[in-house]
Amino acid sequence: MTDIAEPAAAWTPQTLSEDLEAAERDLLSHLGAGVLATWDRLPRDIQKIIFDTAIKTDPQDSHRLKTDIALFLHEYGNDHKARSVL
Repeated sequence: MTDIAEPAAAWTPQTLSEDLEAAERDLLSHLGAGVLATWDRLPRDIQKIIFDTAIKTDPQDSHRLKTDIALFLHEYGNDHKARSVL
C-alpha cells in the first residue's frame, strides 16, 4: 500500500510553487483543508500514507516537518477544530 504515496513524493514546496498556477495552488489548499477536516475519520493506514508522504516533500528537513505536522494534526486534526480554522 505504500506505493500509493510515491508519485506525490516528487512534489516539494519548491516545485509546487514553481509548477502550479495560482488556481491550482488554491485547489491544493482546499484539498488539504478537506483532508484536515476529515482526518480523524480516515483509517489509520491512510493517515500514515498521507503523513509519510507529507514528510517526504522535504527530505532535508523531515525531522522538523514530522514534528510540526504531528503538532498541527494534534491541534486541528479533528472535525470540530478543523472547521473553526477553515
